Amino acid sequence: MAARSSFSPTTLERAAQTRTKIQLGGLLVAIGANHAVGIPIGSDIEKDFPREASLLAGIVIAGFRALAKAPDATAAKGRLVELGIAAQRKEISCLL
Repeated sequence: MAARSSFSPTTLERAAQTRTKIQLGGLLVAIGANHAVGIPIGSDIEKDFPREASLLAGIVIAGFRALAKAPDATAAKGRLVELGIAAQRKEISCLL
């Protein structure tokens, strides 16, 4: 039996990665992030909306960078959690 490469994920690891990717994508759709950047549901993002996808990725990266620079990261995280909860409950929109 050949040794498995440490860089080759197992079937269970790939399934776990896929589940996480689907859930993260679903979260972005649930809060309306796709609509905020102009990506309709059912789109082939890589083919038809690469700039919009890059915009969304940039927004997420900018958010992480801003959080890292926050004077009180714990308080900032708490505010962001509340914002996220409100978005998931459809109490607020993330439309630009």
